[in-house]
Amino acid sequence: MTFKKIKKISMILLILIIIAGGLYLLLYMNIIKAPSFLQSIPFLNNKISTASSDKQETELEKITKENDKLHRSLTANNKEIDKLKKQIK
Repeated sequence: MTFKKIKKISMILLILIIIAGGLYLLLYMNIIKAPSFLQSIPFLNNKISTASSDKQETELEKITKENDKLHRSLTANNKEIDKLKKQIK
């Protein structure tokens, strides 16, 4: 093989590696959705879905905190309603 052919093949491989890395980054950051055949492969699904699971945990924590806050305010309001009912009687 001549030097020009080796250079041409290496440039093509480099471009393919850069494109593949960009696609992986887009999948990992959940900018694009992974195709269903990738989701059925356990190893790739775990690698791709780690960022989304971290995001889901934070959303779950936010919802849990809001739920606790609403539950506390509901019990406080119920106590206040009971006091007002006692005052009316």
